Amino acid sequence: QRRTCDDLVGWTDAQRRTCGDLEAQKICAAGQFPAPDADVPFKGVRPSVACCACGGGLIAPTPVDFPIADMALHNAQEVSLLPRPVTSDSVGLEIGCPIGRVKF
Repeated sequence: QRRTCDDLVGWTDAQRRTCGDLEAQKICAAGQFPAPDADVPFKGVRPSVACCACGGGLIAPTPVDFPIADMALHNAQEVSLLPRPVTSDSVGLEIGCPIGRVKF
């Protein structure tokens, strides 16, 4: 099962570094905080709790849509459809987007 991870919104460490900064500076990588003694809480929250790159963050399963949900199936019918990940509540194109001119 795939999972999504969101950093704790608005969190920074005592040096005002965000989770993105810790990842960009390679302080945290691949869900690991390399130096446990540096995993210092700021305002009660450690980087290893606040940041996905440091092994924390808010983790949730990726929502999925089952394409057969609206289909009428008969007994012993084989179904080869797979769930589709849903990454947004709505999808749209901005005015003037070149993809909007493509005919499908």
